[in-house]
Amino acid sequence: MRSKVGITSSHGALQLRFLWGGKRKYLSIGLREGLDGRELAQLKAQLLEHDLAYDCVDKTFNRYRIQPPKKKEPEKVLPILTLAELWARYLVFKAPQVSPTTLDGQYKTVSNHLKSCPSTKPEQAIAVRDWLLSHYTRDSSRRTLVQLNACCRWAIQSQLIKGNPFLGLAEELRKSPPTSCRPFAPDETAAILKSFEGSVYYPIVKFLFLTGTRTGEARGIRWRHVREEHLKIYESLSGAKNRITDTKTHRARKLPCNDQLHQFLQTLRPAEAKPEDLLFNVPNLRAFQAGWQRRVTRLVSQGLVAEYRSQYHTRHTFATNCLEAGVPIRQVAEWLGDSPETVLKHYAGIIHQYVPPENL
Repeated sequence: MRSKVGITSSHGALQLRFLWGGKRKYLSIGLREGLDGRELAQLKAQLLEHDLAYDCVDKTFNRYRIQPPKKKEPEKVLPILTLAELWARYLVFKAPQVSPTTLDGQYKTVSNHLKSCPSTKPEQAIAVRDWLLSHYTRDSSRRTLVQLNACCRWAIQSQLIKGNPFLGLAEELRKSPPTSCRPFAPDETAAILKSFEGSVYYPIVKFLFLTGTRTGEARGIRWRHVREEHLKIYESLSGAKNRITDTKTHRARKLPCNDQLHQFLQTLRPAEAKPEDLLFNVPNLRAFQAGWQRRVTRLVSQGLVAEYRSQYHTRHTFATNCLEAGVPIRQVAEWLGDSPETVLKHYAGIIHQYVPPENL
């Protein structure tokens, strides 16, 4: 026999009346007196009658109440941050994950760009891109946009901004094709060395031409690394703050000393040199790079150098000279601290101009 569930009203609040455990029970169901309330109460009464008949009553009775709508949580108010402030927070996040050289190099460049840029809000991404292109090269602008895109992606995950206005901007600036390897010709090398005579930078410039080492690795060589027959390259002195790191490939290597290099090192070594002393006095990398740029640019204007190239092209020159002298490419790669594929792709240029043989 189906239990009867009635509907009653108490001070305008509708209740279900039924027998429960042999006693009459009144259940407030969250509805008020009225036509709509009565219709919904009737549905709840029928549901309770069914469950009583089949002994499957929800003993919390929540099934028979009208559940109040969940309160909508107020939307989180995001902080209003400038692009420079977002970037500063991103650097705090990235600092433990990247090398100090990266912080002093790539990331500091972005910081400097943001300090100078008149557009300061993340949503002004297009204006930031246009300003970068009007002040820097396409490749430099693209690299900055790549970093700002990564910053905003992190900021979304950190609930600092809602969208990424820099998404896709870097991809619109196609990466410039790699420049062809342009080693210095012998007369250009001689002119550059002559322009540095009497300068504190002359020894390292000549060393770069003689060995093809990276500038940071040359700056990191100490007298304890120099032997009669070879010198060892263990570490690098990198960045504006002269941080000591391992080599770019994280692997030490030996570079044999030919007679020319051996004699050069002998004349370079002071009588009071200590094992921990550095070979080259280049405390300020940027000053050295500025000095190179100034001298080589002057040589270009004088017609003594065909076109401007950075000091890194001393590495190209060494690799090309070795290959043209018949040194096996694997040996050249070992001296440079690179793979044979990298040497061929990036460093092996052409100095001598050959003529194709006749009667092929």
